[in-house]
Amino acid sequence: MKTKVVVNVSVNGCQSRPSMKKCILCCLKPPCFFQEVTCKSEVMKIAATLPGVEKVSIEAEKNLLTVVGEGIDTVELMNILRKKVGFATIVTVGPEEEKPADKKEKPAAQPVVGSVIRFVAEVFNLGELHF
Repeated sequence: MKTKVVVNVSVNGCQSRPSMKKCILCCLKPPCFFQEVTCKSEVMKIAATLPGVEKVSIEAEKNLLTVVGEGIDTVELMNILRKKVGFATIVTVGPEEEKPADKKEKPAAQPVVGSVIRFVAEVFNLGELHF
């Protein structure tokens, strides 16, 4: 059975646990505007490398990472995200909801042979053919 894990992840900048050296260097360098894009890809890359993962998606507006698969180790995912990205919390863990497929009834197929014979009879003015 597939499991769906939703995690709240900070994608505002991939910052692991800060050290004093990092704090001083961050104050001296100018801000980077491309950091958010690389952080999203890093978060998705981390989630995709876990065994059993089939689908990974991220909603940047809500900072939600959704991982779907079989046998996903949620604790391992959280530990890796907290070490490499920073803030991460589990929102939900549960079975994946399957959407019912739309079932459209096909109209009954007409026999091709009968319609071809009628067409040939009309073209060559053969009148009514009985078959």
